[in-house]
Amino acid sequence: MKKTAFQNVAVLTIIALVAVFLLALVYEVTKAPIAEAAARKQKEAYEAMYDADCAFAALDAEGEGISSPMTVTKDGQLLGFALTASGMGYGGEIRLALRIDLTDGKAVINGMRVLYADDETQGFGAKCKEESYWGAYTDSGKTEADAISGATLTTGGIREAVGYALAFAEAQAKGGAA
Repeated sequence: MKKTAFQNVAVLTIIALVAVFLLALVYEVTKAPIAEAAARKQKEAYEAMYDADCAFAALDAEGEGISSPMTVTKDGQLLGFALTASGMGYGGEIRLALRIDLTDGKAVINGMRVLYADDETQGFGAKCKEESYWGAYTDSGKTEADAISGATLTTGGIREAVGYALAFAEAQAKGGAA
């Protein structure tokens, strides 16, 4: 009886080690393509929010909830910033690509795309990916949109990301860090 129990434990241990090894291998193989796809999606979102003759330049600055900030210029004039902002929704991180223009020194959202909100509740929080929701932020000067019914945490995550983005852009416009 003891020998059988020991054999079972040994077999299960070997199976677990093989499974861990295979998962680690799959992670390493897929990590780079996933990162490339995310970067491509982000670049496409930035470019879709601006005219073709706008120039993007990486901005060496950091801010809470902010990644990949870029200055956007047209004919040598600073228009504003393209950046990715993150907030915490119901299912985890929500990432937004934002166009933030500077109007009289004030940051105004003039474009938004949801880059990632795949873990939000289907039928409720997933509505944040629809232009009918995020479009309320763009071209209106709003810093909040109406809450999504049944998705309070998702709405809060988007508001959090938008707040980080606006604070970052206004701080950069004034020449400082967010």
